[in-house]
Amino acid sequence: MTASAAESRWEGPQKNFADLLREVCDEERCTYCLVCLDACSREGCDAATIEGDIFHYTPSNCLGHGICYVSCPEVRSLDIALENLYRTKESRIGHVDRAVSAMSADWSVRSKIHDGGIIPSILKCLFDRGEIDAAVVPALANVSPSGLLLASQGEEAITSTGYRFKKPATIRFLRDLYRSREKPLRLALVANSCQTHMVRKMQLNNIPPSRDIKLIIGEFCYATLSNARWRRSFFERALGAAGRLIRSVEVTDEVKTVFHDGSESRVDLDSLYLAFDSSCISCLDYSNTLADISVGPTGSPEGFETLLVRTNEGGKAYDGALKEGYLMEWTSLFKGEDEEAFRENLLETMVERAMAKERLFIKRGRARA
Repeated sequence: MTASAAESRWEGPQKNFADLLREVCDEERCTYCLVCLDACSREGCDAATIEGDIFHYTPSNCLGHGICYVSCPEVRSLDIALENLYRTKESRIGHVDRAVSAMSADWSVRSKIHDGGIIPSILKCLFDRGEIDAAVVPALANVSPSGLLLASQGEEAITSTGYRFKKPATIRFLRDLYRSREKPLRLALVANSCQTHMVRKMQLNNIPPSRDIKLIIGEFCYATLSNARWRRSFFERALGAAGRLIRSVEVTDEVKTVFHDGSESRVDLDSLYLAFDSSCISCLDYSNTLADISVGPTGSPEGFETLLVRTNEGGKAYDGALKEGYLMEWTSLFKGEDEEAFRENLLETMVERAMAKERLFIKRGRARA
């Protein structure tokens, strides 16, 4: 049995900056990245400050959010717990219960979002079955300036998704949503690898509103475009096109850009890697190993997407969408296909892509020990 969001709650007390001082600073493990101070300030606490290289903590100012603790990259206890719960070390692509190639059964869904339509179809099924109240999904800039949308029905999830320059601030979006609501929502979340990782750490430390997230659908993620203006400008200059002309960007060993007029550009990643956050280059989690379901185009025939079921919740959501006719599997449409061989090919292709991500990590030398 695999871990679930409900099962992954931290049993002990929620931790705060005092725990960071004891576990990281006192043990001389602090790298002074100051992510903790940024998180504290963003949460409106300002309980943690620094003078020179000395941290100060004012407990009376602390609101008890705990986001400083889970933000720290040196808190290995949470990462180890996640590795054990989600069995991420089983392979280069983590634990996989099932690997399938599927697509939306609704042609209109596929035509609106230009891929297999798995994610919006699963969300629509969850809405129709009454299993979620809302979904936090990536959104086009003209739909939501924040890059995220709170969809309250399946149709919103279908029409909003698309390419955006801005890397969404998922954690802040979730916290603002939590504060604005009188009662909790049963949420589904569509997230990339780093966002999934942060939410899982928040669930371990029992930080709201992570406890309200019932399902995480993770996108395969090689790298995402940076929010930094100079990196964005670098990307636009390299392509010779403004961001508003771009329909989609797919990053692998090369950067494939599709424009609204249907034209394409393919550029080697080595020529464009400065356009991406250094944290993306340093990340090894291509396949989103901590999600309940991971989805992306890698390994599947054109028009289909690869889906990896990782947890019990992920299996229930996928099986429901398949049974209710929201999704179709490749092997059910093409009966002559050797299902086992097809599955093995999917997994091999996924492993190859994960290894390519590792090579990028090594080549660029931006790893954090």
